[in-house]
Amino acid sequence: MGRAKAEQPRSATLLLRLTQPQRDVLDAAAHLRQITPNAYAYGLLTDHLALLAEQPHVKADLANRADYDSQQATTVPLKRTAEKAVKRTNAKKADIAGA
Repeated sequence: MGRAKAEQPRSATLLLRLTQPQRDVLDAAAHLRQITPNAYAYGLLTDHLALLAEQPHVKADLANRADYDSQQATTVPLKRTAEKAVKRTNAKKADIAGA
């Protein structure tokens, strides 16, 4: 799903669905580190994402996305389809009224 403008940050709230055994492991690991399970899961995820960001194919994809966003920011938007449809409808009404 695209962004309305390139300047808008990409942020999202994620919902993780875990099985009960997975949740038990997360709770136990978080307890050993004396933090909440959510904080522990967040740390794991952000550390893993940092490692992924260093991989060449991920870097290339991120560069491609940034290039696409910069191109989108500089393009002139086309007239909206709805506006064209209204103009066509009005033109047809005028033709019918004139006939």
